[in-house]
Amino acid sequence: MDHTQQTFSDFVSHLQADSDRTKTGKVVLITGPGGSGKTSLMHRCAWEARRYYTSLPTPQATEIVDLTGEGHAGLDTIARARHVCTRLSDELRFRRLFDNAEIDELEKRSDDPTRFYPYFSRLLRDKNTVALILLPPSEVAGEVHSYNSYAHGMMVFFCESSYAEVCDIETKPTGMKPMFHVELGMLAETDGWTFVQHRLAHAHTNGATCPQIDESVILEFMKARIRGQGKATIRELQLTCESVFEAVLGSNAGQVTYADFTQYYTEKASLS
Repeated sequence: MDHTQQTFSDFVSHLQADSDRTKTGKVVLITGPGGSGKTSLMHRCAWEARRYYTSLPTPQATEIVDLTGEGHAGLDTIARARHVCTRLSDELRFRRLFDNAEIDELEKRSDDPTRFYPYFSRLLRDKNTVALILLPPSEVAGEVHSYNSYAHGMMVFFCESSYAEVCDIETKPTGMKPMFHVELGMLAETDGWTFVQHRLAHAHTNGATCPQIDESVILEFMKARIRGQGKATIRELQLTCESVFEAVLGSNAGQVTYADFTQYYTEKASLS
């Protein structure tokens, strides 16, 4: 569905084949339409990277720093980069990975990322720790290029974007190291049933009570969404199914029908 599993597998292969993180940094860029699962995939990749680095013959500690909610739409790229430096310093002080003097030195450099990240890289090397930094969504390609230049040894930046300019970014800008860029897609009509089957199987395994649903019902719903909106995303499918199934359970109907989906959109939105 929407290439997420294949993309994750590609990331795992890239991780295993990649060079030593002590020598150079890395940018992982995930692009695709809104609701296609970029943030979920980014977190999944970060946790897989953590598992990988800690399981090496010579293990490396990792710190996942989630700054995905720190975006400031409308600010220029350098202002956003400075904010990330400040928030990163705050998180590191709270976690006590470095001593106060080292954090103070980091904070002094937070207004200039070109000074902040080389010093940060040195501190990480001393601790044999890899920093996995989940950045706010990027609006322009220039911001991603900037982080490609900021990435030094022992750090991996994870970026995401739905903006066309970023989605069309060159994977290897002239004179800069390559980044790992993957793109998620939209759902096809048959993907709805794949999703529902997987969720129902998971629910049954955990002993949950679920109403029945026929494949034809979810297929009709997916066709209507794609015909009416021109697309269907994994986020919309998940939220819709959760709401519809919960309503059916509450009514003790026992069977999900297409009318339940139309009722949901009558209350929440327009199906066409």
